[in-house]
Amino acid sequence: MRKKTWHRIALAVVCMMAILFMTCPTEDDYRKWLEDEHGIICTGNSLEDTCQQVCKGAPRNITWQATWEQDTGIYVRRVDRYTYEQAGELVLSSWGFLKHFFALS
Repeated sequence: MRKKTWHRIALAVVCMMAILFMTCPTEDDYRKWLEDEHGIICTGNSLEDTCQQVCKGAPRNITWQATWEQDTGIYVRRVDRYTYEQAGELVLSSWGFLKHFFALS
C-alpha cells in the first residue's frame, strides 16, 4: 500500500513540474503584458528598438537601457530599465508564472 502511495505522489509531482515547464511565460507574453499594463510598445524584434509609452492618450518616447532576467524554466523574473526622452527613469520589475506576468515594483 505504501509503495502505491509513493508512486502516486511521484507521478503527481512529475505532472505538476511538466505543467509548470509548459506554462513558463515567453518574450511575446512579456511584450503583451508591457503593452497592457504599462502602455509600452516596442517595435522590432527586440526591446532595444524604438519604444513608446502611451499614457493618457499621449505617446512618450522612451529608451530601453538594460534588462536583467532570471529564467528557471518554471518562472521568469525580469527587471527592465528605461529612460524618458525628456528626463527621468522607469524601472519595471516583474515575475512571470503560468503564462502571466505580475508587477513587483
